[in-house]
Amino acid sequence: MTPTSQARESGLVARGSIVNMIAMTMGAALTFGLTVVASRWLQPRTTGELFELIAIFTILAYALALGADTGLTRWIARTRAVEGLTDIRRIVVIALAPVLLVGIAVAVAVWMTAPILAGIFLHSVSRGSAIIDVRLVALIVPLGGISVCLLAAARGLGRMWPYLAVEGLGKPALRMGLVVIALIAGWGLRGALVGWSVPVVVGVVAAWWIFTALIRKEAPDAAPMLALRRQRHLAAAFWRFAAPRGLAGIFQIVVLWLDILLVGALLSSYDAGVYTAVSRLAMLGTFALEGTRLAIAPQLSALLAVRARGRTLALYQTATNWLMLMSWPVYILFATFPAVVLGIFGARYTAGAAALSVLCAAMLINLATGNVTVVLLMGGKSSWNVVNTLAALIVNVGLNIVLLPRIGILGAAIAWAASILVDNVAAVIEVWLTLGLGPFGPGYLTVIAAAGGGFTVAGLAARHFIGQTLAGLVAAALAGLIVCAATAYAGRRRLQLVGLRSVFASGKGRTPAAAGRHRADAGTASPARLHRGGRPELGLTAVHPSHRRPGRRSA
Repeated sequence: MTPTSQARESGLVARGSIVNMIAMTMGAALTFGLTVVASRWLQPRTTGELFELIAIFTILAYALALGADTGLTRWIARTRAVEGLTDIRRIVVIALAPVLLVGIAVAVAVWMTAPILAGIFLHSVSRGSAIIDVRLVALIVPLGGISVCLLAAARGLGRMWPYLAVEGLGKPALRMGLVVIALIAGWGLRGALVGWSVPVVVGVVAAWWIFTALIRKEAPDAAPMLALRRQRHLAAAFWRFAAPRGLAGIFQIVVLWLDILLVGALLSSYDAGVYTAVSRLAMLGTFALEGTRLAIAPQLSALLAVRARGRTLALYQTATNWLMLMSWPVYILFATFPAVVLGIFGARYTAGAAALSVLCAAMLINLATGNVTVVLLMGGKSSWNVVNTLAALIVNVGLNIVLLPRIGILGAAIAWAASILVDNVAAVIEVWLTLGLGPFGPGYLTVIAAAGGGFTVAGLAARHFIGQTLAGLVAAALAGLIVCAATAYAGRRRLQLVGLRSVFASGKGRTPAAAGRHRADAGTASPARLHRGGRPELGLTAVHPSHRRPGRRSA
């Protein structure tokens, strides 16, 4: 791989990641603002109940995607790189039909068991009101899974903007407005929950409209949706990959949100409210990870499909360096000044300072491995991901049960941190052994010195001389930024920062997935059979570019 091609590869991810992060930063700010508003307007107990209900919905909605979201992204991106989108309407039906049916069944189950769920997780003064709130969540559960899958399919087509417009910015903005109106009107918990829920309905309608429009534009020659030819083969191949990923997805989303429910069940809704503030702050710095994931997944899938290992390795390592450079400073400052940042929610929330520091340390490890789970999945190792996430979930639940009654919400933070460590270390080892890829490339130590060393020294010095105050936080941020920028500039060649401006200009308007498909078309590597036993996976036969169907449009 030439330096020019590596710069182009990195530039494609940079363009996609930066656009993603701009939109997602705005969305994250709105989501974080919503948490602050709810925490300050409502009592910690009521705030805890609200976010316990949100946790129930989030766990169920994302779990009920059944892995079809990742399956659609991977299937569409690989097919565009190797063969074509003739079967896209069939695969959409294959993916969405089980998601909808299972979602409805689970919604009915939640509705019927609402009294039990309310008794376990919500310690509300009014038990009848808590049951109604749980049933309100049940009504929107099936819509969440469908929306996730439609937006993931759009990413497979090389379109990042639908996800950003709906999930990244649209729904957070609408939620903020509706929840604020409900709180001002004095509608309390019920009004805030309704305001939070309405965007789910709006989001799934918008996602369906956008995706159907994209299919008409991207694949006008696709076979009719209800045709039966090859349906059985496509369904078997699709769900061989998606089903294990769906199981892993359940474990992952449970790990992210179960802590709040366990804190509410084993301690109190008051503690759940405090821990919600801590955990949302811990997630705030991951917008860079999510933004890069959206940009890198289709491109990794295309490169792995044509076995371009060198370019895949360079892309993964460069993206990891950039992730650490952007996000490590946030977590180092949060860990050094936890009481200051938690003070945003109110004085009562500073009780979670120690828990926030623990979670920030775990997030540093999470970001240091880059998008390792994405690499594992795009490499077809969805069953391995199941094992990793199951192990992480077992560690999380076990430590929560042991530690929560003894040390409170600090125990929940330790449990989550341990599960992050287990999941990421296992994935790094597996990707290294099976695909020959690792995150530790040129520039890795430079990033540690720039983002880690610079902000750590500045933060500790400011805390010692100025104290854990807002002035100390600002001083540490400014000093750390100066050191980080100088170190990054000195190592700009190792970090692939040289010439990015020209790469941005020359590649304007081309999405990462489209560019990855273009390079595959150019014959940089021969498409290989992608499934064991000589069978092509999901119909991705080894078709030479000159033998493809005519008339297939680019993204």
